This record gives sequence, structure tokens and C-alpha cells, in this order.
Amino acid sequence: MKFSYNWIQSFLNKKLPRPDKLSRLITMKLFEVESIEKKGDDWIIDIDILPNRAGDCFSHSGIAREVSAITNSKFREPEVKIVKSKKIKTKNIVSVEKPNYDDCHRYLARAIVGVEIKASPKWMKERLEACGLQSINNIVDATNYVMLETGQPLHAMDADNISSPIIVRRAKDREEITIIDGKKFTLNKDVLVISDTEKLLGIAGIKGGKNSQISGSTKNIIIESANFNRKIIRRGSTLLKIRTDASIRFEYGLDNNLARASIDRVASLIREVAGGEITAGLIDLYKNKNQPKIVSLNLDQLSSVLGLSVDLREIRKILTLLDFKIKKSPKEKLLIEIPTKRLDISESIDIIEEVGRIIGYENIPPKLPKLELLSPKIDENYLLEEKIKNLFVSSGLSEVYNHTFISENQATFFDYAKNDLIEVEKPVTIDQKYLRPSLVPHLIKNIKENEKLFSSVSIFEAGNIFKKTKRQIKEVKHLAGAIGTDSFYQLKEVINYTLEEIGIKNVRYVNLSSNNIYEKFISIRSNKIEIGIIGVISSGFLRQEKIKSKIIIFELGLDKIKKISSIVTKYKPIIRFPKISRDLSVIVPLDTKYSDILDEINGYKIKLLNKIEFVDVYKGGKLSKNSKSITLRLTFGTKRTLTSEEVNLLHKKIVTCLTKNKNWEISLLSAD
Repeated sequence: MKFSYNWIQSFLNKKLPRPDKLSRLITMKLFEVESIEKKGDDWIIDIDILPNRAGDCFSHSGIAREVSAITNSKFREPEVKIVKSKKIKTKNIVSVEKPNYDDCHRYLARAIVGVEIKASPKWMKERLEACGLQSINNIVDATNYVMLETGQPLHAMDADNISSPIIVRRAKDREEITIIDGKKFTLNKDVLVISDTEKLLGIAGIKGGKNSQISGSTKNIIIESANFNRKIIRRGSTLLKIRTDASIRFEYGLDNNLARASIDRVASLIREVAGGEITAGLIDLYKNKNQPKIVSLNLDQLSSVLGLSVDLREIRKILTLLDFKIKKSPKEKLLIEIPTKRLDISESIDIIEEVGRIIGYENIPPKLPKLELLSPKIDENYLLEEKIKNLFVSSGLSEVYNHTFISENQATFFDYAKNDLIEVEKPVTIDQKYLRPSLVPHLIKNIKENEKLFSSVSIFEAGNIFKKTKRQIKEVKHLAGAIGTDSFYQLKEVINYTLEEIGIKNVRYVNLSSNNIYEKFISIRSNKIEIGIIGVISSGFLRQEKIKSKIIIFELGLDKIKKISSIVTKYKPIIRFPKISRDLSVIVPLDTKYSDILDEINGYKIKLLNKIEFVDVYKGGKLSKNSKSITLRLTFGTKRTLTSEEVNLLHKKIVTCLTKNKNWEISLLSAD
């Protein structure tokens, strides 16, 4: 917004600093100055006013008030002389119907009779044109001048063209108006208008109508000063695509009390430049009157926030220059009356900010904060989650991140019951309709998108899923993965390795009933607690989704894992004696599980047998269609050196026991 350097100077008793220096001061202590420009004998300063200060700083008097505090100058109010007619009363010239106070917070009207329409004086023209407004005539220019001076939009109308009363109302549907510049608009009920009993006089807060405009033959005028609902003005301005200096000011919000001071100022100015008599009496329709706020300022708080001690006299001086009134001044507190035009001030911290910026933040001495150094608290849950993620990465999986929402299509594909899903009230897109009940849908989508570029995709994600209970919505942390392969046992080994590394033992896999999504579905359990699932995605589902890769998924509940895991590493001495391993392949029927063989061997309770590991599973070749070969690795060791003969005897004992099952056959024996 553009401001005249000379105009600002007229409000102050001291000479202002040079325009460039003043601009730096304003930038440091008030708002950013975007540019300064020489214009005749004046300088135009373009200031970027922040929205919260529009109520008082969209005006020369507002900026001058701030500059007075910055430069320690005394502020001078413009002279207002209201000499009223002793014979003519305002109510005999015009009347105003009581408005809807929700739409029009305050409406004032004053009449001046016997004015002379002519060109404005040179000083007024120069100031208006410097600020980007065109000079029209002395009456219109006076209203624009006072708007730039005080921030209050004003409007003058030809009194002889008005059929009283003046009415503030919503426009009727399809109602038409021609504004001062000749443009015609069709209105609706979202637009606020000013009318009389016969015609529209203007669009409230935006633009005057042609029916009431000031012309060369005008002798008697009515001045309007009002405060309209900012939302209605904004809506009307947007609808009609008209933005004026007046509408901008109303949109940001104005002090209701400004309307009275401004109508007196413009009446005084019009009498000075156009003559005439100001009629006796003022129409002022005002219901909910603005009262100044009283804010208590704690001086200790001010010192604490600013980081320096400020003398009480300095505080009082700054606040007085900013037009604050100090009601009481005890030792520790100040009771301060806030001017109603300062819409941005509501509590003590706002006043502290005012004092701080006028003193200058650059003048506050820098001090290092005094902080107590405390040892960080160890977040066991975070460490466990990071360890699991690192273990999966070391096993060849890549971490991905997905949205916490799923679409309607995904919910249908995975056959989630609608009653169990949590629907978003206002989804951003159709793909974000529900909070996800599982991490799996997005992981399968990731596989589908990436198989175009990679021959094999192995990914995992740690994130929250959402479950609906009778009383609340639960947010649970899960970790899931998807591998584009048909090696089911390879994935089991990755999971076994991960769980073992975080201290979870006695892991068992229990078959669950398959469904249209999973052709193989297994529960992962530890000590009878289900901690997750593994599933082989059915070929029918893959064809439906046009996915070429075989996909095996797993999903672990981190909340359950956290309860039974331990990331505390226990010291284990370096093994002094070597261990010996033997591989063993067992041909078994197709429905035999790896856990069946494991249970059988563990049942022998061989003390020197330290570890049993899954190696591979094989089908086809010379094997019958109804059988498969499962390869195990048996590791033996003790606190002494074992001989090959001892291990061979133990191995032979295991083989003998396994072959007691007539459906099992040993196909491979190997030694280290």
C-alpha cells in the first residue's frame, strides 16, 4: 500500500528522517517496505501491511502513529471543526431505516446543504494522485482523502436524488444496478445494497450507484459512514468481481468507532473545500458498541520474554506513543486500555511484542539460554522397531512408505466388511475413502507398479493401521512385507532370523483356512500368542489384478512383538570348540509340514544337538507328485571337541528315528 512521506510528516511535530532511513526503520520495527519512489516534491513509500494490522494501518494516520513511536515524535490529530446549522436539522433532510445489525454493524449519516461542486485544491489533488487515486471533484475527493487518512471508507450522495428513508438490505434476486462508472450488474441475496424507497443507491461497502452520484449541479449532500459485515463484503466483491479501496478495507475488518470520527472529519473537510452548512444532528444506528479492552501486563513477564530489563518510564512512554492508555501503575503490573482500533491486541504477550519491536530486537543483548543437560530417555519401542527394520533391510528387503488410506476398490478387492472399515468424513480424493485396516493392500499395489521395472521386488513397511471397536478407534503399529517370489520357505527363514535376533523363541506356524485372496494362510505364533500372519496370494487374485509376479506377504503386530521381545544383547563367550553340521533331506508327503519334522527331532532330546535350520524344499524331478523333499541342517556342539564318529552316531540315531514313520524316507546325508 502506498503512503505519502509528506502526508505522514504532517501528523508529527518533529522532522522525519530521510525517506531511505525512514524506510529502513519501518522495515526493522513495523512492516517491510517494498519500494520508495520520488514523485515531485514528495516520496511515495510502498509498505507491505500485515493483515492483522489492516484495521489501523491501512491509513496515513495509522502509519504516522507508528512512526511517531519509532522516531519518538509527538502525534498530532488532524483538526476537526463541526459548525452546525442552527436552522436545518439532519432529520428534515434524510432518515435511515434501522438495519439488520448482523449485516451492518453501524450506520451513520450526516447532511451538508449549500455546497459548491468544483475542482479540489492543489494540495488535496497531489496527495490523492500520489497514492494512486484520480481527482474527481472536491466532494468525492474529500471522502477519498479521509479514507486514506483514517482508513474508514466514506460515501457522499446527492440528497436531492434520494427518497427517504435510506435502507441497508440484501439485494433481491436478479435486481440490477448501474454503478458510478456506468457498468451494470445483476445482483442476488448475497450482495448487500444501499437503497431508498424507489431505487438502489449503491453496493454497500464496494461502489456507489449512478442514481445518487455527485454531479456538477449537486447542492445538498448526504455523507454515509458505516461498518459492514466483512464476510458479506468479501462475498459480494468476489461475486461481482469488483475490488475497490473501500471493499479491501471492509474485508480486513474495521473498528466500529472509526466510523464516527471519520464522518466528523470529512464533514469538517468538505465545509473547508466546498462550503455549505452542516445540518444539526447526526443519524447513528449502532447496537453492539465496541468497548476498549483492558489488559494486565506483568512487568516480570515482559523482562523474561524480552530477555532484558526495561525501565517503567520507557514502557509508559512507548505505550503512550502507540495510543495505549495506562489506567493503573502498581509496582509489578500495568493495567492498560487498548484502543478499539487495535484489533490485533488481545492479551499481555501482544503488548510485550509492541514494546519489544519499538525498543528494537537488535538492541536486545544476545544471551545463551541456561539449560539443564539431561541424559536422553531410551525409547525401547523405537529401538526395537529400528532393529527389526534394519534386519529386514539386511535380508534384502527395501522399505516403502504409503498413505494411511485405502480406496473403495481396494476395500472391495480385499473383501473388508464395510462395518469394520473407518470411513473418512471428507476424503481429499476418492482413493482416500477409508483408513487402512492393513498394510497389505498398498504393498501389493507397490509390487504391481514396480514389476514393470524390476524382475524381483521385495519390500516392507512399518506403519499404523486402524481398527474399529465398540467404544473407540484403535491405532495399531504393524510391520508388513511383500516378496515377489514363490519361495515360501525363504520368507519363513527371513522371519525366523528376525524374530530370533530380537529375542523371540519357540516360533510356530499354524495353518489357517485359505480364502479367495490367500491360497495358503499361516498364523505366526510364539508361546500361543499370535504375532502375525504369512499368506501366499492366490493366482486368481493375481490374475484379477493383472499382476504377473508370485506374491507372498507377511504382517506382524509390533504391539504384540514388543511385549515378548528383548533387544538387550546378552554376553556370549567366544566358542572355543568347533561345531559340526550335517544336512539331512527327508522325503515326505505333500501335506507334511516342516514343523512336524522339527517336533519329531526335538522329541528325541539329543543334548549335543544345538540347532536345527531349514535349508530348502524340493518338488518334482524323480519325486512322485504326492511327495516333496525337505532339507534340514543339524548343528552339534559341546564344551569340548567332538569327533566325527560321535556326530555320525547321533546323526544315524536321528535318521533311524525318522524312518520309523513309514511315510518318510531319508534321501540325503552330508557332512562338513
